[in-house]
Amino acid sequence: MKKIGKWGLVGVMFLALAFAMSSMTASAAGKEEKGSAKTLKIEKLVPIVNPTCPIMGTAMDKTAPENMTRMYNGQRIGFCCGECLTKWDAMSDKEKDVALKNAMKPARTKPAK
Repeated sequence: MKKIGKWGLVGVMFLALAFAMSSMTASAAGKEEKGSAKTLKIEKLVPIVNPTCPIMGTAMDKTAPENMTRMYNGQRIGFCCGECLTKWDAMSDKEKDVALKNAMKPARTKPAK
């Protein structure tokens, strides 16, 4: 067997294989499904009008991730969680009006971080 530097042919083949395997693993990791717990995508923050969540009454910051908001009557409404978004989407306009009116009251507690 011919020696290639200090490594030899087997050593060079092993390194090439290890490099190829690490490249395949890295490309597979980049194909995570959206919303996966391993996804590190940072959502764009947008301004919202409500100081509290319209469903839970949880204190909100003045901004929220864009995917945690809904446009309603020309205003961007923020929600504390995906469950609240689902409940909001199922409401009638009349129910949304009442919930939004309540959400416009100042929060008694600070937003959770």
